[in-house]
Amino acid sequence: MNKVLNIKFEVDVTAPTNFETEVKVLTPPITASVRTLKMSSLFADKMHPVLFREWKTRIKGRDFYDLLEKRINSIDWRNAKKDVVNFLQDPAEVDFWSEDLFLAAIKSLKVV
Repeated sequence: MNKVLNIKFEVDVTAPTNFETEVKVLTPPITASVRTLKMSSLFADKMHPVLFREWKTRIKGRDFYDLLEKRINSIDWRNAKKDVVNFLQDPAEVDFWSEDLFLAAIKSLKVV
């Protein structure tokens, strides 16, 4: 059975400085090793646009991992849902996204 595998490859020409990488081994359908950012660096890379994007209330849904209540209060949730829904297998996953949901979620986070 032949399957099509689509791979999106992005290169950030303004990559963050002082980031940490690690080597991950990929398994079938193709076995290979890839150098990636560590999870902590990936998280920092996602936080940067949330905190510093100059689009005011036009935050992108995939960028919203936001720990500041003021920023969560300013999000246009309809647009954030629209932005991320194409990346989900089940679009209903974002039906309950709201200011209240994410304010409650950040209160349950623990710093380790």
